[in-house]
Amino acid sequence: MPQPPPVIRQLYWPGLIPQVIAIATLSAVAWLVLPASGLDWAIAIGAVVYLVACRFMRLVLARDHARGMQAYRAGRFRDAIAHFEGSCRFFSAHPRLDGWRSLLFGVASHNPYRIIAIANMAYCYGQLGEGPKAAELYERVLQEVPDHAVARASLNLLRASVSPPGAA
Repeated sequence: MPQPPPVIRQLYWPGLIPQVIAIATLSAVAWLVLPASGLDWAIAIGAVVYLVACRFMRLVLARDHARGMQAYRAGRFRDAIAHFEGSCRFFSAHPRLDGWRSLLFGVASHNPYRIIAIANMAYCYGQLGEGPKAAELYERVLQEVPDHAVARASLNLLRASVSPPGAA
């Protein structure tokens, strides 16, 4: 029975700070507008408004990434690659959006969408048996994020699989 592709989410705790500030600000506005509703309701309203705003931003601006993840999870790796390429192009053209991903998208990840897209493309190429292309993309990730543990481990695994027997 085939195993589902791995999905690794790395939480970057400092990335939560802008989200907490946004929710607190929206809660304060809700409390000022509707003081009779109470602080509990104001916090709930602030959190829901922020959640909806982040989901909307993801739906509109990170749609290629989401479609790539859907294809990836379904094992449609060629389709996933096409979507991740689109995501990489979009976030390469809009680096500020990627830099503000925690606040705008509610994503507390250390790695930018662009880097995630490249790493995901590498994984997809590996699943399609295109090791050299996968290795090239993992190396690209490591050039930009030298401590990217998943890319480092994946590249080591790819290199080990092509090393001649007995080579160290």
